[in-house]
Amino acid sequence: MSRRSVWNWFGGKPRERFSLEELEHLCGVLDKNPVIAGGNKDAVLGALRSVAELAVWGDQHEPRLFKAFLERGVMGHFHRVLRHQDNRGGEVARQVLGMLSAMIQNLRDETSVSQLFGDERVGDIVQLRFDVGDDEVLGCYMAFLKTISLRLSVKTVGFFFKAGADKASFPLYTEATKFIAHKEGAVRAAVRTLTLNVFNVQDPLIRDFVVAKPASGYFTELALYATEQCQVLDRMLSTAEKGEKSSMSALDSQLAEIEAVLSYFNDILSTGSDAMGEEFSKALWEYFVGPVLLWPLLDIPVPSMLGNRPQDGVCHLKSCSGDLRQPAGNSADPKTDAKSAVVFVTPCLYRFLSCWVTAPMCRPAAVARYGAGVPAVF
Repeated sequence: MSRRSVWNWFGGKPRERFSLEELEHLCGVLDKNPVIAGGNKDAVLGALRSVAELAVWGDQHEPRLFKAFLERGVMGHFHRVLRHQDNRGGEVARQVLGMLSAMIQNLRDETSVSQLFGDERVGDIVQLRFDVGDDEVLGCYMAFLKTISLRLSVKTVGFFFKAGADKASFPLYTEATKFIAHKEGAVRAAVRTLTLNVFNVQDPLIRDFVVAKPASGYFTELALYATEQCQVLDRMLSTAEKGEKSSMSALDSQLAEIEAVLSYFNDILSTGSDAMGEEFSKALWEYFVGPVLLWPLLDIPVPSMLGNRPQDGVCHLKSCSGDLRQPAGNSADPKTDAKSAVVFVTPCLYRFLSCWVTAPMCRPAAVARYGAGVPAVF
């Protein structure tokens, strides 16, 4: 017997799936189950999923329903569940973060997005400490942050940015940038997307924030990450030249990562403000372009400013590329494949270098840091 037939049998009227009555019913379920405990997990998660679907449907078809969603303070139920530390890991965290991401992504009306972001509990969820040691939870958390960033504008960014007399805070940005060197490629990709979305926001406060300390340290970390990736590639090439075929698949992945990093760098230089481009260019020159791309080829000693970081990033690339005698291509000989890899990666690095030095803010940054003799290198 169908649900409608059961209600008709008892003289009642079934609730419409997308209706104010259904919203009230679901909120009643959540009010009665403020904590996930015992056997109520499925009921709570199911109710949260349903109200998220109602919000999206209301945004697209019935504004009164979305207005009721806001007035009823439904985001408080999501926040209350995640506020409990036990729920910031495992299945609960994954599902709730996934619901929030899907809801934000599918809202069509920009006014609805602004109204949702205007609920301070969305910003509070951004700052919660999730179990980032769990790669699946971290992936869902980063997807949530990225989804928010995709809806950022001059009108909405202020809900996540707090300007203070002494110190400004922007957790959406600073929490994400912590994971730029994470082992999972999907996490790194989410950080890149999020940061580019932030850089695209034409807001003076945001642009000042990203170039001021401590947030500007992100640019240094980016340059150092690129340096480390070149060092990893250097070691892989050495291994491959010894005739170990098993190293070739890892080598392909490493080449793809370096090319993705260089593409990201170019996006930053073409997207951000002049002040940000100058700040990033300084970091690139000091920690990547100089010590990795230029100085080893010109036999200029690498300064000690890298500390414990790699200092011989392209020395092997230089020696290999100077000794190539065979054309690039597939080969059964790992040595030939390794040299073919050098044929590929060396142009990638120096194509980036040529793009980098043509940016208006890059040459002055290099000259200011290392003197008037630097342009002769270019």
